[in-house]
Amino acid sequence: MNIFLIFFIHFFFAQGVIFPVVLNVDGHKSHLTYQLSVLYNKLKIEIIALYPNTTIIQQPADVAVFRRVKIFWRKAVRDWHARHPGEILNKVTFAPLLREVIDFAAKHEKLVTGFQACGLYPLNTNAVNYIKHPGEILNKMRFAPLLREVIDLAAKHEKLVTGFQASGLYPLNTNAVDYIKHPGEILNKMRFAPLLREVIDFAAKHEKLVTGFQACGLYSLNANAVDYVKCLSKNITMPTNEKIDRQGPSAIQRN
Repeated sequence: MNIFLIFFIHFFFAQGVIFPVVLNVDGHKSHLTYQLSVLYNKLKIEIIALYPNTTIIQQPADVAVFRRVKIFWRKAVRDWHARHPGEILNKVTFAPLLREVIDFAAKHEKLVTGFQACGLYPLNTNAVNYIKHPGEILNKMRFAPLLREVIDLAAKHEKLVTGFQASGLYPLNTNAVDYIKHPGEILNKMRFAPLLREVIDFAAKHEKLVTGFQACGLYSLNANAVDYVKCLSKNITMPTNEKIDRQGPSAIQRN
């Protein structure tokens, strides 16, 4: 059975929660099963997913509890080993020690502080410390005005007009595009065909094609014309004209 479903039933029904409610969850799949979705709908529970990669400012336990628990757990383990030299912390002794750490580090008031610091309860977007880790996220209330300043400065109307003109989109003009601005990217279709025509006329002349057929021994048919030592690492048996003649046309066709 889904562990979160067990917790859900215990928390909401055993605690006598009054519906409807808003439930903040992360993106874990255990929170979004079909059974839970039906239950959410029946009980009028509004699900709000926290933003990914923002646990350090949005999840109360991360903000107010987990760091303290980790610090005190390390200290508790060091103290335990000092009191029990040579012994190993096993399953029997682990649980009571963890209980002590949680009772001390994860007190009720700390969890309440975590919800307040994340702006979840009471609901307050300004309570979040958005500059705790610079560059990760901006306060939504500050983001829009800042973006407005950037757009007003960098994306002026005349710049957009110039962009359409340089792209040959308005007015429509294929010759307006600077195709050699970034060498190797693209060629104007109107210039591409004549340029290719020049290359083919120069490099792929008729006599060159004839020479290729002769060098491959295809026309006229001549097995000795092939340069078999081009690939010295290959294990190639060089056929002879005599063998070809003895096989006859039908054998050659089957091969």
